[in-house]
Amino acid sequence: MPTGERRLSGALLLAALLLTGGCQEAGLDISLSSNAAQVALGGTADLSAIVVDQDGDPVGGADVVFSSTGGLLTSNGATRKTGDDGVATDSLAVDLDETATEIVVTATATDGDVSGSSSLTLPVDRRGGGRP
Repeated sequence: MPTGERRLSGALLLAALLLTGGCQEAGLDISLSSNAAQVALGGTADLSAIVVDQDGDPVGGADVVFSSTGGLLTSNGATRKTGDDGVATDSLAVDLDETATEIVVTATATDGDVSGSSSLTLPVDRRGGGRP
């Protein structure tokens, strides 16, 4: 390959990397789940965030912060650490006087300079009655 063609192909590769963010490190993948499909007024929902790396391996020791648009988290927004299994947990309690019809919960995980987040929406059962 002549020198001019090598320069052109190198320039095209650099342009492609810059346009696609090809030199950035992959983030974390987070699966957020709840033991309840909905949460009742006066009830609670247990939350689990599973954090894995780009290869699907659990990330132990990652920082996870849970946040919500309503209710009260047991963590109160404090950082939780994942175990060796990549799991961090929290609980959401909903007061009897909660006015929201749904609560969005988000878990954001950070491990070094990589991060990721996941959200889920829990409908609020307006009939109340404690644990679903």
